[in-house]
Amino acid sequence: MSEHKIGLEWKRESERFTYDTYNRDHAVIFEGGARIPLSAAPAYRGNAALVNPEEALVAALSSCHMLTFLAVAAKKRLVVDRYSDQAVGFLEKNEKGRLAITRVVLHPRIEFSGSTLPSPTELAELHEHAQRRRRGEQRRHAESFDDLPADARIGEVRRTLAHDDAAKRPVVGRLEHTIRGDGTGPDIWAASQRVFDAAVQKAYGGRRKVAWFEVFAGETAKSDW
Repeated sequence: MSEHKIGLEWKRESERFTYDTYNRDHAVIFEGGARIPLSAAPAYRGNAALVNPEEALVAALSSCHMLTFLAVAAKKRLVVDRYSDQAVGFLEKNEKGRLAITRVVLHPRIEFSGSTLPSPTELAELHEHAQRRRRGEQRRHAESFDDLPADARIGEVRRTLAHDDAAKRPVVGRLEHTIRGDGTGPDIWAASQRVFDAAVQKAYGGRRKVAWFEVFAGETAKSDW
């Protein structure tokens, strides 16, 4: 087990302390000494020039997946030259009608070099391996999120793969964390998943596939190991 601590500091800069007037800017101090200024999102009267907590959450998920992926790739003796991502988090109302980050979509692009280059299928397996290694942390961390929707017990990662034939460098085009049901209900989603798989199989003739993985959150994250 490891502990990860931060310090947080806020000081009133406004003359009056009301919802309309108090400043949202604050600072987070990490154990290594880094001091990061943060604020609320502009929609909540924050400073648009600073990082807000929603952005920080999306960044943490993207960074965590990248670091795990790099570790898996290195242990398989693959050479990764570049990893970039354009992640998007969705702040919307959950089933309780409360605003929450309900899903985060990752758009990683990975470039490899060396004598061994993974195929799109092998690249999917790399992400699956990385996802499995992260499950334990997700289960522990999810216990702190009391506002997760009740249906957020199990989610999937949906991935579609692309391959840059000119450069001979496999890349991942899309990586999406979703909650099972995704607004339609778990029973409908189970049937829909088979339809999606069949459609991808027919459209690409087996060259691409959708990889589904469980993401533990909510009540499942709190269950016994």
